[in-house]
Amino acid sequence: MRSFLIAFGIGLLLISCATLPPIPEEQANYSKTYETTLSKAEVYNKSLEWIAKTFRSAKAVIEFQDKDQGKIIGNGSVDCPIGPVQTLVSIGFTLTIEAKEGKYRMVFENIRMVFGPGDTYPLRRDYDVKNVHLKLQSLCDAFQNYLTIKAENW
Repeated sequence: MRSFLIAFGIGLLLISCATLPPIPEEQANYSKTYETTLSKAEVYNKSLEWIAKTFRSAKAVIEFQDKDQGKIIGNGSVDCPIGPVQTLVSIGFTLTIEAKEGKYRMVFENIRMVFGPGDTYPLRRDYDVKNVHLKLQSLCDAFQNYLTIKAENW
């Protein structure tokens, strides 16, 4: 009986989510610009390292990279609490890191809930967007901290 009630509750939650209109993409997108003392090349190189250490496979993540432009585009995902009961859901996104002399920008676009291959849904609630933005901010903070780590000279 208990498992029936849990399954019924989850089904009701999914049905109620399906009827909500998606949040407009520009509202779901997230970007931050930072100043830095590092050069464009240093930010670019550290970006590649950070992606390799943060995501499962840098080769699978990075879709485009151009050192002259100081630009890297990739697809990533993080787990984030979603919904009224804060269920942990995989959130997929396209990440662009752009570096210029003295500053860099991180842009997260195409943000979606991922339940399996080809099974993705846009965000549908303001509080879900807020939770996702908090998680993405933590990625920005982690990258900013990574930029301050001095290279080991062994």
